[in-house]
Amino acid sequence: MKTKLKQFLSDIDENIVVADGFDNAFVGLANTKDGIVAVYQIDLVAVELMEDKGMTIEEAEEYIDFNISSAYVGPRTPLFLNYIPKEFWNGFSIEDIQ
Repeated sequence: MKTKLKQFLSDIDENIVVADGFDNAFVGLANTKDGIVAVYQIDLVAVELMEDKGMTIEEAEEYIDFNISSAYVGPRTPLFLNYIPKEFWNGFSIEDIQ
């Protein structure tokens, strides 16, 4: 049975690869040289793992590092985004790191 996300994405391009179980972490699409890929937000993936699998944040981060971020399932492998809020970088200048 297709989830709403899988149905939505297959209507756009049936070759988009999804990260099963992480629909709530889906944030958009990206165009690559190989085609359109799904984009997921890493911290929302961690939340899903903690809520659904009962993992601690440390366990979720380790799971993501070894099983998700480093996974390659072909040229249409989903991207995983580390979201940086505007509040973090707003007002940042190169002089801050020199």
